Amino acid sequence: MHVKSILRPLCLAVVLLTAFHSGANAETEPRKSIELVTGGPAEVESGSFAGRDDATYAVKASKGEKLIIELKARNSSTYFNLTAPGAEEAMHIGSIQGERFDGVLPSDGEYLVMVYMMRNAARRNEKTDYTISFQLVPAAAKSGPATGP
Repeated sequence: MHVKSILRPLCLAVVLLTAFHSGANAETEPRKSIELVTGGPAEVESGSFAGRDDATYAVKASKGEKLIIELKARNSSTYFNLTAPGAEEAMHIGSIQGERFDGVLPSDGEYLVMVYMMRNAARRNEKTDYTISFQLVPAAAKSGPATGP
């Protein structure tokens, strides 16, 4: 037997298994559900991660409610994106729009909030510690800082 005839199928199997494993992880990425009551206190979450990792939160809300999200992180390259139910693009991009979202929601459903580090910090495998707060207020309410209980 030739070494090439053995290595080719083995390399192909490794590539296919790696691709399958990566795809499976991307689809089953764990996310934390955040339970909010309109007009209630903010829900505050803390966490940390490094490099290209991220933290994903799911917030159920209704059309017309106002959602306030604030992020505080030790690493200045840490941001969050907010994506509406069924949307392909984020409605808030933290690296462009800042560490606070304060807006009326366009639809009912589960909004995804992904905390991440910018590529410059991620590729250096830097670590971030963060605190993120979520609060739902009636749409007619005056905006103020989202605070914890």
